[in-house]
Amino acid sequence: MKKILNLTMAASFIVLMQPQSTIAQENDQLLNFGIKGGLNYSWLNLDDVDDEKGKIGYHLGVITRINIVENLGVQGELLYTTKGSKVDYDNALFNGEATLRLNYLEIPVLVVFKINETINIHAGPFVSFIVDANAKNESSV
Repeated sequence: MKKILNLTMAASFIVLMQPQSTIAQENDQLLNFGIKGGLNYSWLNLDDVDDEKGKIGYHLGVITRINIVENLGVQGELLYTTKGSKVDYDNALFNGEATLRLNYLEIPVLVVFKINETINIHAGPFVSFIVDANAKNESSV
């Protein structure tokens, strides 16, 4: 469970750093609605594994922003997010590759600071629910 939490936190940080596109109405309105999409890069932090590889995923969903004052607002989101990791292993008994794919429904609640017309800073917590998980292992003796 701790590893999944670490994965979620790391992936969320990277998501905030990735280019994202948001389609929304003008920001001078009190209430805005839009569509959000972007890329994720996630990995697992495992002990005793030499070759861990991240996986590129995506997130897609809807947003609602309430503008409190000119440069400050609160934004709620409902996102479908894909994450995962790939691990290559080679030891005395087995060698192979394990792949983990995780799909989440995430609900962030963010405070939005508007610096100018194109730059915003988003910060806040989120809750995520795992929707689907798939583990695949290909090994040989």
